[in-house]
Amino acid sequence: MKLTRRDLLKSAALLPFLTGDWRSLAAPPPLQAAAAPNVLIVLFDSFSACHASLYGYPRQTTPHLARFAERATVYHAHYAAGNFTNPGTASLLTGTYPWTHRSLQLFSPMLKAVAPHNLFAAFAEKSYHRLTYTHNLVALALLYQCIEDVDTFKKIRDLCLLDAQWADKLFFNDYDLAIWRERLFRGGEGLSTLPTSLFYFFANHAGWERKKARLNHIYREQFPRDLPRHHDQIFRLEEAVDWLTASLPDFPQPYLGYFHFSPPHDPYNTRREFVGMFDAGWTPAPKPPHFFTLGHSEESLQQLRREYDEYLAYVDAEFGRLYEFMAQAGLLDNTYLVLTSDHGEMFERGIWMHLTQTLYEPVVRIPLLIAKPGQRIREDVRTPTSAVDVMPSLLHATGQTIPTWCEGRLLPTFGDEPVDPDRSIFVVEAKANAKSAALTQATFAMVKGAYKLVHYRGYPGYENEFELYDVQQDPEELENLYTTQKDVAADLRHELVSKVDEVNRPYVRG
Repeated sequence: MKLTRRDLLKSAALLPFLTGDWRSLAAPPPLQAAAAPNVLIVLFDSFSACHASLYGYPRQTTPHLARFAERATVYHAHYAAGNFTNPGTASLLTGTYPWTHRSLQLFSPMLKAVAPHNLFAAFAEKSYHRLTYTHNLVALALLYQCIEDVDTFKKIRDLCLLDAQWADKLFFNDYDLAIWRERLFRGGEGLSTLPTSLFYFFANHAGWERKKARLNHIYREQFPRDLPRHHDQIFRLEEAVDWLTASLPDFPQPYLGYFHFSPPHDPYNTRREFVGMFDAGWTPAPKPPHFFTLGHSEESLQQLRREYDEYLAYVDAEFGRLYEFMAQAGLLDNTYLVLTSDHGEMFERGIWMHLTQTLYEPVVRIPLLIAKPGQRIREDVRTPTSAVDVMPSLLHATGQTIPTWCEGRLLPTFGDEPVDPDRSIFVVEAKANAKSAALTQATFAMVKGAYKLVHYRGYPGYENEFELYDVQQDPEELENLYTTQKDVAADLRHELVSKVDEVNRPYVRG
């Protein structure tokens, strides 16, 4: 039987499971180049750059990412626009800061006027085929706001072993509204369904728990801490990577793909070979508690950090499979491959996770690596950049118009303009603030050159607090310079406060 080129590509995706070594992948002939380059964005949720060995972290968490970096552009000071999924993802999808798109709270939608200004709509100029998928229900609600601009919307359950949602079955075109009604019904917690009765909810949840226990028993040898999950979606990252590698040759070209995978978001249920790999060796020094501490002990934070690092190593290995397949198949010759995240994760100062009022580096500095079509030599960029820069840069690179509403700039190496070392970029945390009101209870960070100024505004007991760090000389943010470098602090404070006043002006009455 004569095999076609497509058959060869699909067969290549299975070889890692047959041989246990993706380096042995046979390289099929490269596909004929499309008229315009493809764009593939791979986002891993809660991926902190501060935990990646690629960026200098002492534990070897990302060896495969380091291989990818040798033929990519590596951004070393790249910042999310927020510190959890809603503001971080919405800023990446719209190229605007949270004070513009207003996805400020958990499950909070973008403003209706902003939602049409999204990544997928922007890529319509050259007839890109636009595809998306996510494991994350929070990100899913945002993606549903873009549904009219997406050609292939792969449902969440397609790459899950078990899911418990009904909102997208019953209300596919109104998913964001349905999921909000469900949260109101249950007090903001629980499964993402829209049950018709309280009895149905408990019956459905009990059945889901039984199925979950059965799946965890089946996969116990492979995942001793239970299977990966996000909310009530249970999955294996391997299946998502398998589907992507098998499907890439079939995507209509040129394509824009946005794939938002849940790991390494908690719970940190890593694969067996990564369990315990960081139990010995380096341990970070404790940091003093913050006034927004959540009260976690140093011992518990260290254990959670080890488990997160083990989960990150699992993510790295699976991305390594995807990267190796694309490299061997010649798919990188006509594709921008982007790896990034929506926010980071935190294990210090008594604080765990990312749902915090603080904006320290582990929770807002995220990876950004972009392999340009045919790139063979590594480039390193150390100038601060923002998630809002990704959309305009990819549009420019593919010869499309950058919309006037986009608040980002071209990333260094994506344009001919000289890099501005004194550019200011911003991060916003405002989940306690009303959606359609001035930002009066929020945390703001402004990164400018070597400095990062953090402003806590309107919190009871901490109405007007500031912190200033030299994040180049003091990346651990141990020395608050706000009272010692008064001239620098005054200049940065004036700029940041003026910016906040500017964005608040449309919401101030009278």
